[in-house]
Amino acid sequence: MKHRLLSLLLLLALLTLPLLSAAGAETRQERAEDYPLVLTNRNRYALDNNPKYEAEFAVNREMLLQALTTLHWNYGKGKAPGKITLMEDGKAIGTWKAAGRTEEGVKDACWDIFPKVVLQPEHTYRIVDSDYKTWSTNDQAGGKGIYELRGEAAEEEETEDAAPETVLLCADWAKPELQEAEAAGLFSPTLLESDLRLPITREEFAGVCVRVISAAGQDLPPAEKLAGQNPFADTENPEVLQAYALGITLGSSSSTFSPFGALTREQGAVMLDRTWNVLAPGTVISEPGSPFADSEKVSTWAADSVRRMAAAGLVQGTGENRFSPGETLSRQEAMVIALRLLTRLA
Repeated sequence: MKHRLLSLLLLLALLTLPLLSAAGAETRQERAEDYPLVLTNRNRYALDNNPKYEAEFAVNREMLLQALTTLHWNYGKGKAPGKITLMEDGKAIGTWKAAGRTEEGVKDACWDIFPKVVLQPEHTYRIVDSDYKTWSTNDQAGGKGIYELRGEAAEEEETEDAAPETVLLCADWAKPELQEAEAAGLFSPTLLESDLRLPITREEFAGVCVRVISAAGQDLPPAEKLAGQNPFADTENPEVLQAYALGITLGSSSSTFSPFGALTREQGAVMLDRTWNVLAPGTVISEPGSPFADSEKVSTWAADSVRRMAAAGLVQGTGENRFSPGETLSRQEAMVIALRLLTRLA
């Protein structure tokens, strides 16, 4: 670990030397694009402003953070740059005045800072932007402010020891069952590296349900055949199509699936119930009349599923005997209930 840190600091010293022009007479201004992209939640979909969730992230290897960018597209108007603070485990590492950068003709669409700090695994980092109201976001970014991290990640050392444990960005209470879910093959690589405390999307949970069925030893519809029967214009994800073919999920309309929409707790209960029915059709579950104090708030189409999954011990309340059906289901909650279903029926 020490020699890797020294290597990164040496690299930092070299990269912070003045950058000379070809003629050697002028110092060129540092640019974010000078450094390789290491981590981002940026995507090609339409942008909105004002993120719903904190821009938290983790790294699985030591990383020298050379440049950090937040996006302020602001509906094509940009925004004069302010300040960006980087937090580690709730404590500020530093605050930097951002430099504005024009992108696609929009002045100050990008705010760049150059922290030159070393990030470590097994820590939680958070980006705090001085203007949340113009910080770009969308569902595909997990409702977080859009950011880019650039720099140098330490090379993994060759070792004969066992592979290091996956760093899970989750609550402490969920970690043991999430590790079991990983061992059972319920995670996709992308989901495994995501912030598991954030809401799970419709696409992600459809994939989880499909992997539960596969892990239970049941055959799945051939993905290649389903591609030619896709009713949705907004997704080609093979796991979504398999979940649809199995009756686990439906579209948000006759021609759309809304793959990046956040899943509510009652929607999750319905998909879980349908997955149960695929694995154990016709199983009778003793149903209590109204297991939750807010049962009247559960949608009619979801009421039976919520009662059954609660009776089976797969879904629980959010406190004070409330189910909170319209609240979003977090990724860690979704993985835990999926594991419980697999353990119960496999």
